[in-house]
Amino acid sequence: KHRIQQYSTRFTDMELTGYPLGIVLFTEACEHLIRLLRIIRQPRGHAVLVGVQGTGRKTIAKLAGYIAGFTVYDAASKTVSGNNNHSTSEWKDDLRQVLKKAAFGKTPLVFIATVEQESQREMLEDVTHLLNYG
Repeated sequence: KHRIQQYSTRFTDMELTGYPLGIVLFTEACEHLIRLLRIIRQPRGHAVLVGVQGTGRKTIAKLAGYIAGFTVYDAASKTVSGNNNHSTSEWKDDLRQVLKKAAFGKTPLVFIATVEQESQREMLEDVTHLLNYG
C-alpha cells in the first residue's frame, strides 16, 4: 500500500489541474487498482469499469495507466485534437489517430470513455464495437 501511495503522489503531481487532487486510497481502491493493473498488462488486456458516478473509476484507471507507463487518452476531457466538445466526425478522427498510435506505433494505451451526455452515446457505440470486434 505504501508503494501505491508513492505512485499516487507522483501521479497527482503530474496532473495539470492546477490544484492537488488528494487521492484517498482505501483498501478496496488499492485492490481494484491492482486488479486493473494485472488486466491491462496482459496482451490485448481490456476492462470495462461500471459503477455509480463519482466513485473514482476514472481516477483509478488513470493511475493504473500511469503506473504501467501507458499513454492515457480520456475521450471526455482530453482529446488528441484538444477539443472537449466532439462532433461525430471529430470523434471518429480522434479515435482513428489513437488507434493508429496504439496499433502501428505499438504504444500501450489506456482509453477512457464515459457516457455523461446524449451526444456521447455515439462514442459509446464505437467503443462497444471496438471491444466486441477488435
